[in-house]
Amino acid sequence: MTVAQLKNEHFEDNYSTEIAIDNIENIFNSIKDKIAESISDIKYKTWIGPLKIEVKDDKIIILVKSSMIKSYIEDTYLSTIRKMFVENEVKYKVAVDIKMATTSLKKPVADSDNRNDDNSSSRDIVEERENILWSLGLTKTAFDEKMTFDAFIEDPSNLFAKVAMKQVCSDINTVRYNPVILHAPIGTGKTHLLNALGNTYQKNNKKVLYLTAQKFSEVYIKAVQSQQVAEFKEAFLYFDTIIIEHIQHIIARVKTLETLFNIMKVCIETKRQVIISSTQSPGQILVDSEMKSFLGMGLVADISKHSPELKLQIAQLFCKERNIIIETALLKILVDKIIDIRCLYASIDKIELMQKISSQPIKIHDIEKIILDIQGNQDRVEWNSDKVIEKCSKHYLVRKEHMLSSRRKVEWVRARWVAMGVMKYKLNLSSATIAQIFNCNRTSVCYALNKVDVIISADFGGYDSCLGLLEKL
Repeated sequence: MTVAQLKNEHFEDNYSTEIAIDNIENIFNSIKDKIAESISDIKYKTWIGPLKIEVKDDKIIILVKSSMIKSYIEDTYLSTIRKMFVENEVKYKVAVDIKMATTSLKKPVADSDNRNDDNSSSRDIVEERENILWSLGLTKTAFDEKMTFDAFIEDPSNLFAKVAMKQVCSDINTVRYNPVILHAPIGTGKTHLLNALGNTYQKNNKKVLYLTAQKFSEVYIKAVQSQQVAEFKEAFLYFDTIIIEHIQHIIARVKTLETLFNIMKVCIETKRQVIISSTQSPGQILVDSEMKSFLGMGLVADISKHSPELKLQIAQLFCKERNIIIETALLKILVDKIIDIRCLYASIDKIELMQKISSQPIKIHDIEKIILDIQGNQDRVEWNSDKVIEKCSKHYLVRKEHMLSSRRKVEWVRARWVAMGVMKYKLNLSSATIAQIFNCNRTSVCYALNKVDVIISADFGGYDSCLGLLEKL
């Protein structure tokens, strides 16, 4: 029966307008069934099945839950739905509008095959969504259980960030701040706090997705290639909390970044907790004004650069937990040179291994070899034995011939020993070669090398600092 016939019946036989609305709803259900024949079951259950309509002022409004779903329905199915309404002689205008699930029709739309009301069907939807998540690489995250709020060492540089993150998950069922932005330099504890958040949510049976921005980009590209972009976007709504780390890594990928922000907006609209980390503050991130506004509208917390005292405390605690013994003076050199806490942990692990292999105690040149492995070779002047002698003589205000003599005047010996140490541990010259350069025997060189660590540490803070200072002369 057409709408025109229904209207005639209404005026001629005094039928209620409810009959017309009911018939439009039945037509819409038929349209949904027709669309279902040409798409996959999961697409139907994700996009078409949940749709409801509202008839108002000769206008059919398709109700959706978020701007992302609205955009997708308008781009993909709206023209088809309009065409099918016309084929059924329904001449009302058809539009899509955002209304939450609590908004319903005057009379709820009945789904002809009861797809969304059946409990087993709901379980099937969950199972199929999980299969899609698995195929895309979006699965529930296993957080590091050692990274808790209690295990996080605090000082003035990170206290606000810790308190803020604890506040975010203090009421597990309430989203108070959205989005949450945590920005800090590399190696200052962002990952620890994000893991602490994730652990808290998971212990309270919340589904958490934790992705680096780089991983998000990889999965998005995979979804595009496999024509699963719609499923990819919808997959985020499966989780209660979404954590994206290091967003600065995809700033230059405009399309990927735009997709991420659209997904985050939908997650916020649908009351999912969104947490983003970066090495830059929202104002520093090179994005357009709308994205900057989005990043800055929630809770912004920062961690400033760790003080040397805090880094030393963190390193000492790590050594204690692993039963690793390192002299405090050597550990301080390690802490001063290595910024990233994870790299600091890795270097301590290497020291532990060196201690197991060799019975010799760890010395300063061992520490600096480890630092060099971590940081890579620095751009230095081209060093050779003549350059070392020249620079040491300038630094200690000693003439080169005095450095090369056998006299044991204190300031001459100090300059001589430092030059020997640099040649041995930075130029990798043999003791025999060094003995030839200084016109002495190997015993004298070995004696100097046993003493020079203390001098290098006292005068420069380490061999790398020594070279850094000397090359400026």
